[in-house]
Amino acid sequence: MNILDDFEKHAEIYGYLKVLKMGAMHLGADFKISEAFSHDNVLPQLQAFYKKKYIEKEALEAINWWSSLSPELRNKFDN
Repeated sequence: MNILDDFEKHAEIYGYLKVLKMGAMHLGADFKISEAFSHDNVLPQLQAFYKKKYIEKEALEAINWWSSLSPELRNKFDN
């Protein structure tokens, strides 16, 4: 992997985390990403939030990315 590929990958991850943290913060200051996206009862609220911000597609990509992570990586990015 070259430097440009590394940069693009880091930018993609940063973008996902930014979208996920926006949703978690919308639920409350104490919410971590893992808490926000582990409860089925808050997903409709988050969907409405992302729709209002016009970032539904980005949010879906970020949520799918988050779901594909190992527990270790989730913990790393959550802190």
